[in-house]
Amino acid sequence: MKDFETLFDHLSKQMQISLQHTPELLPVLKEAGVIDSGGAGLLTIVEGMLAQIRGEELEDVDFKGPGGAVSIEGATTFNEDSEFEYGYCTEFILQLMNAKQGPERFDLQDLIATFEKIGDSLVAVR
Repeated sequence: MKDFETLFDHLSKQMQISLQHTPELLPVLKEAGVIDSGGAGLLTIVEGMLAQIRGEELEDVDFKGPGGAVSIEGATTFNEDSEFEYGYCTEFILQLMNAKQGPERFDLQDLIATFEKIGDSLVAVR
């Protein structure tokens, strides 16, 4: 590569190709019909660097995944008027195991109902 613009242009194109294959690499992504969000975020950073190298002005854009535009409207009730009773954030990943109760018996709605009794601003994804 002769310069950064050529390098970042090539990197961006290869990352786009790779990102489209992520659902085939991770079954959970394929099941959800999405691409890898971390890879998409990294691609966005690289594309921003390329635009800067080219002297382009950056603007806000809607991300378009394999299924079209990704909308977050209505995905959360959090906004500038939100009030939270709890002043901290707790996150965890629950690993469902066949050797225990079996993933097919897990009910996400039951888990949500339980946690809504002891916290607020709950986000749960299977």
